[in-house]
Amino acid sequence: LLQKGRKNAALLAPAGVGKTAMVAGLAQYIVRGDVPEALKDARVLEIEMSRMAAGTNSDAEFQGRFLPLCKGIAERYGHPDYPKFILFIDEFHMIMPGVKGSAYQGMSDVLKPYLTVGDLYVLAATTLEEYRMYVTTDEALDRRFQKVPLKVPNHEETVNILKALKGGYEKHHQITIPEDCLELVVKLTSEFMPRRNQPDKSIVMMDGACAWHVMNNGWGG
Repeated sequence: LLQKGRKNAALLAPAGVGKTAMVAGLAQYIVRGDVPEALKDARVLEIEMSRMAAGTNSDAEFQGRFLPLCKGIAERYGHPDYPKFILFIDEFHMIMPGVKGSAYQGMSDVLKPYLTVGDLYVLAATTLEEYRMYVTTDEALDRRFQKVPLKVPNHEETVNILKALKGGYEKHHQITIPEDCLELVVKLTSEFMPRRNQPDKSIVMMDGACAWHVMNNGWGG
């Protein structure tokens, strides 16, 4: 994001590993001011393509919504009265021409010129398989992104993630979650849910276990 041109990164990881959470973490770092000077006071904006495409009947109509956004942000780049805007596009492969059934397929060609000159900061997220299948077929777009692979956290890392999150779940469910239960959740989800990825499956299971406890035992405890 600090480069002069092509300020774009593609977060590549399986579903549930935490691509969106990483972007939320970046936003928190910006709010705390714990970022390089060039990113101080920046704004992270998630672009929900599905909402932008809702109600449109043609590619031209959708582009009529999408292009003013890109143009407006690009025109404000470097202006002292406006913060820097970092655009986050989840399921990035859906904007590629080769994706069938997407209401916004082909928007990559519209976005491409803005990705070249460095007027936009773009964070894209998708799986490595979908990136290889759809994005790498367009060499011009592929080279505009710095690939950032995210690995699936191991047992210890997943436990640490649950420890960091459990306070919010304790507040919501009004119960106390013993730390040995976190170890058990990670162990069991790794053993019995092999098709899903950490930490998402452990987070969901911890939440579900808390809900089950409240349903059967009430608040508190």
